[in-house]
Amino acid sequence: MSKQNRKAFGQMCVPGTNYVDYKNLPLMRQYVSINKRIKPRYYTRAPLVLQKRLARAIKNARHMALVPFVK
Repeated sequence: MSKQNRKAFGQMCVPGTNYVDYKNLPLMRQYVSINKRIKPRYYTRAPLVLQKRLARAIKNARHMALVPFVK
């Protein structure tokens, strides 16, 4: 496969990854910006399904007070 045809995927896009755990704080911090907003798909390069799971996990972590809402 040539370099032009390959897509760059994030860390979550490993085959077999079905669940994004809200307790995985290092992973959550990678997908949250400096201002503590969830990064959009064009930055994360995640497929739509995984981006939605990631957003739900970040929201759950915020409600559990593991990740702050704002800076």
